[in-house]
Amino acid sequence: LGGIGFGYLCKGAYNKALEFSKRSIEIKQKIGDKIIFAYEINQMGIIYYYQGCYIQAVECLEESLDIQKKNAAFAKQSQTILYLYLAYKKQGKQYDIEVIHEALKRREQLKEYSKNFYDNYHYYKLLEKASYLELAYNRVQELANNLEPDVAAKFLGYPIPKAIVEEWEKVK
Repeated sequence: LGGIGFGYLCKGAYNKALEFSKRSIEIKQKIGDKIIFAYEINQMGIIYYYQGCYIQAVECLEESLDIQKKNAAFAKQSQTILYLYLAYKKQGKQYDIEVIHEALKRREQLKEYSKNFYDNYHYYKLLEKASYLELAYNRVQELANNLEPDVAAKFLGYPIPKAIVEEWEKVK
């Protein structure tokens, strides 16, 4: 259910994404799976962020982060912090930039940071550094170039790839 919700999130179908994420969270709570619950509540926070529901996004992301901090096995902590601070920024709340830099260091240790165009785009939105937008744009183009033309056009029409291309055109 969480994976289906993620698919809808990527397509920009936020209400459907939220529906599947909530169903997944209910199951995780019933069986007591805190680890997957933290991932799912993180995803729900991201969905709320995209919907512009920043209060709900903060609630979910703070809850996820709290669980993640109690378990060192989490790799998504930097992503949770990213979206949490984006929601803080949208609300005009203060946040600790050093925490972002720490999250970036952890992320770069995973050596996968250049492949995640979503996070790179949002680091650009948070830190206003064009290098993150460039990473996001290059990855979107790489992915689109490996797709059939009709599929590439559909992919480039999804909300985040589309926003990345449009923003890159303004900045470059």
